Order: sequence, then C-alpha cells, then structure tokens
Amino acid sequence: MKRWMMGFLAALLVLGSVPAQAQDAARQAVYDRAVQFVEQGEYERAISTFSMLGDYLDSAEQIAHCQELLGGVQAETQPAAPETTAAPQTQPAAPETTAAPQTQPAVPETTAAPQTQPAVPETTAAPEPAKPQIFGEPIPLAGQISASSYKDKESFGPEKLADLNAATAWAEGVDGLGEKESITWIFPQPVKIYGVALMPGYQLDETTYKAYSVPKELVLNLGGKQLLCGIKDYKPDFKDISKSIQYVAFPEAVETSYATVTIRSATAGRRYQDTCISEFFFFTYAETEAEAAAQKPQIVYDPPVIIPETTAAVPPTTVAPTTIAEQPTAPAASEFIFPDSDSRYIAESELYGLSDWELRIARNEIYARHGRKFASSDLNEYFNSKSWYHGTISGDDFDEDKVFNDYETKNRDTITIYERSRK
Repeated sequence: MKRWMMGFLAALLVLGSVPAQAQDAARQAVYDRAVQFVEQGEYERAISTFSMLGDYLDSAEQIAHCQELLGGVQAETQPAAPETTAAPQTQPAAPETTAAPQTQPAVPETTAAPQTQPAVPETTAAPEPAKPQIFGEPIPLAGQISASSYKDKESFGPEKLADLNAATAWAEGVDGLGEKESITWIFPQPVKIYGVALMPGYQLDETTYKAYSVPKELVLNLGGKQLLCGIKDYKPDFKDISKSIQYVAFPEAVETSYATVTIRSATAGRRYQDTCISEFFFFTYAETEAEAAAQKPQIVYDPPVIIPETTAAVPPTTVAPTTIAEQPTAPAASEFIFPDSDSRYIAESELYGLSDWELRIARNEIYARHGRKFASSDLNEYFNSKSWYHGTISGDDFDEDKVFNDYETKNRDTITIYERSRK
C-alpha cells in the first residue's frame, strides 16, 4: 500500500465527520496492511501501523507481539565481538649457569589432614509440562474471512471456504496460478488451533476438479509463527465426499487471534489457471469430557450439486480441453483500475482512496472493455496506450443496455453516484 494511501486511511480514522462505514473500512484496511507487515517481518512498520488503530480488534496485543519479535531479531543480529589472539611474548634467553649443588636438610614427612567437601545436593530436572488433553472430534473455528483476491465475489468469494458445501470453492483472481495470493482469518478472540482441514481444488465433480488448478503447498502464518502445509498425493473421493477432507495436525497447538494462508505453489488445471480451494477451516478440540459429550457433529458436508450444462461454470466435457499454453495471454491487472469490474461487484469503500481522474478511468474502462470510442482526447490517449483496448464502436452506436452485464451496470452506477457525492 502506497504511503499516501496509508496517510489517507489514517486521516479517515480521526475525522469525526466521515461516515461510520468509511471509518470501519479504513480501520480494516489499515489492520490488514499491518498484518502483512508482520508476515513480511517488518515489525517496526507493523507496530507503527497497529498504533494508528487504538483499541480496534486486537491491535494492542499485536503491538506487544511485534515488540517481542523485534527484540528477538535485534538480539540475533548483534555482531559477535571479534576474537583477538594475544601476540606471543618473547622472553630474552637467560644464559645457562651451572648451579653449585646445594644440600637441603631433610624435611620430615607430614600427613595432610583429609579435606571434607560439602555435599552437593541432588537436583531433579523439572518435569516437562504435560500436553493438554483433548476430547471428541475436531471443532471448526469461526472467524471473519477475507482474501487478497477472488475470481468472482458471488461465485468464488472467500466465504465459500466455510460454507460446508464441497460444490462451491474460493478461487483467487489474479493472472497465473495465484502464487502468493492469500486468505486471512480474524477470530473474535484468541483461539487454540490444533490443525487444519481442507478440500483442495474445486470439488463440484471430477471434471471440474481436473479443469481448475489445485494448490500443492500452503504457507500458514499463525500469529507470526509460520508452518508449511504440503498437499501430496491427494485424491478426492467423489463417491463419499467426507473422505476427501485432508486433516493436517500441528506438532503442538498454537494460540492466536488471526491466521493467514498463502499459496506457495499449485498444479495447473487442464483448462483454467485459477487455483481453487473448496473448503478450509482451522480446528480445535474440546478440553473436557463434558464438553465433548455435549458436542454436536459440526463437520457435515452437503453432497455436490451437479449444475446443468446450460449454466455450468465449466464447459461440457464434450468440448476438447485446451492446454494452458494454448490460452490467450490476459492483459496485466496493472493496466486497469479495476481489472475485474466485469465479473464482481465493486464496494463503495473501494473508491475512497481514488482520485477524480482514477474514478473517471474506472468508470470509462467498463465501456472501453467493449471497444467504445471516446470523444474526449485525454480518454482516447489513455486507453489507446493499453494493450487490451481496441476502439471500434462510436459513442452514437454503442448501446450499453445491450452490452453490459449485471456487474458492469451496477459498478458503473456505483462509481457515478460516488463521483457526484464528492462534488
């Protein structure tokens, strides 16, 4: 996040005249950025950013945690004092002399008194702390889930990870296999996590699973502690979906109030590069027999619902699959203000940090994506510099009601209304 953006969000946090929705969105954005600083090991910047939030969520605890981590890093990086080797001292050689033999009187032998050493008390090593007892079945932990990107909020949003439905999935929304894209959980209070359970890939059916990309390695950041989760030799069971859940138990329980999962590597799908995860949750256990006895089954999955071919997310299997190399290269996301304004709804809070020019571009790139020409010279110059733009339709011939989909119509209106509110 650029420095001017951080400053803008910080200003939102202190201006009483700003709507509560804007302040909440600004706090969340600042909090998410601070969490990223922690993950990147930039603890000083994380402390500075959490300090802007006051008592928002667990910012005070995060500051204390970062100070501990920062102290450990500084201690590890103290340069060791160089060893010095004393220069050998050379004594002048004394001339050899022949001593006259001396006759010493005989000294009577004496018997030394025996010395008594004080008895050293026996020490018993402190016993290792006992591991906590756990009872019953894994209990999924609920929390606020957000993602660095998604293919389509309605169909592939991060909430699909916890809907207990294997026929839905979260899909990252960037070019390529989504490596370095992440999902973050913020729990309402510190929780004790014993492991994770997941269904990697899009498990609607076998055809869909093979069409989309599947993660191979995930990096788990649990309140600053990192673990690598490898997904090896995984084969879903489409006849009994409960057998498709892969459990990963941690070496020891980790207590934290937030967790982040980042895609480290993925296996490309036969048709699409989008990396998907159908289900993912962190789990804990009951710590008493009474709690376990009262526990209700909580990990129950709905069977996959087969979508008719006319509305299927994946083309019918009769279409010959293409390889990733045969797919056209998509334009870089950096060439857009909102690269996915045609496939998801844009929230008003996403517009707060944009300039008037950026808002104008964001609105008009919805038109430009469909080849509309512009009468304004500055818009023409801007869009003609983009690799994806091909202006072929004049403004008089362009009918947005026939061309735009629901996402584009709604996003155009959202941006227009917000532009007017700032004037």
